[in-house]
Amino acid sequence: MKPIFSSVAAVSIPYSSSPPNGYEKYSTGCPIKDSKGNEVAVVAIARDITEQTLVEDELRTANMELSKRSQQSSELTILTLEMIKTSLANEQFDRAKNIAEDFLTLARIEAGKMVLERSEFDFASAVQRAIEALSSVASERGVELRSSMPDCELRVNADCERIVQVLTTLIERAVRYVHRGGHVTVRVKDTGSQIAAEIEDDGPAIDSEEMLKTFDRSGCITERLAGKYEELTLGLPIARELVEMHGGCLWAENRDHQGNTLCFTLLKSRVRRELSVAGASVNVE
Repeated sequence: MKPIFSSVAAVSIPYSSSPPNGYEKYSTGCPIKDSKGNEVAVVAIARDITEQTLVEDELRTANMELSKRSQQSSELTILTLEMIKTSLANEQFDRAKNIAEDFLTLARIEAGKMVLERSEFDFASAVQRAIEALSSVASERGVELRSSMPDCELRVNADCERIVQVLTTLIERAVRYVHRGGHVTVRVKDTGSQIAAEIEDDGPAIDSEEMLKTFDRSGCITERLAGKYEELTLGLPIARELVEMHGGCLWAENRDHQGNTLCFTLLKSRVRRELSVAGASVNVE
């Protein structure tokens, strides 16, 4: 006795729907035929693979990012070694040491191995240390280095040495950028819950987007490989990472025709303690 209906092998038909929810579906269909071979029905099973598709997309994105970071790390290592080799060949031992230290500092930060040694101190003392460290450089370049501080004491709970490093990096960049006879002002403001530091120069204005590239490691590498800069400078990317590790922000501003300002913020000690007690996320080490 012949069967009235028969079936053939199942056929898998993946497809993407386009409703507002954007679900991904995967269907398996099996046509049903009568005794004459005519298709009279289809048995289909649809499976929602939205979550699977999202995970696969995330994995692809993560893999691309890892590949990109790996390439950047290789390029950074090559450029750093080239600068150290050049410095040693010219007997610039201090410069070679500084380049190596910057490279290792950035590597530690990105590997999560950098530990902040926090203590409470007056922010003005860190500013004074940075200014004193660069006073001779400013004098040699004919740049007037000055500061503007509020009358009240502004205490922060931070890694003092790292904050001095940030200030020194930003002030030195401004001092080396302005022309002879120019001015660099370190201005500290009390904004209520935070302390704002502004390093202002009256040199030629730089486009904000261009300046932001110097705060990013990949941007520095790209600009150096393109021959825009004679050497790779990691000071600003490190400064940004250190400020963010303290829970602050670092950014750049410029005036219409002349002058640039590098700014960063830090929470006051009192505010940080209050947030810690309240259970807020303030990157407490």
